[in-house]
Amino acid sequence: MLLGLGLVLFFILLGLGTWQVQRLYWKEGLIQTIDQRTHFAPVPLAEVEKRFTSTGDVDYTPVTVSGTFLHHGERHF
Repeated sequence: MLLGLGLVLFFILLGLGTWQVQRLYWKEGLIQTIDQRTHFAPVPLAEVEKRFTSTGDVDYTPVTVSGTFLHHGERHF
């Protein structure tokens, strides 16, 4: 009985450890992607919109926009 419980716990812990290692690799890849993209040159908003509709992958992309502030619509908190 005790041996069976020990084996079950061993395999549960083995699975959790494997999951943590997979999560580590995923997180390192995510951090590398963020680091690369934040150093790219800014692109116009229209280009980001095109990229979003084609791939949907625009996270952490530097963007340039231009326009006019509507000061009468400002809200201060």
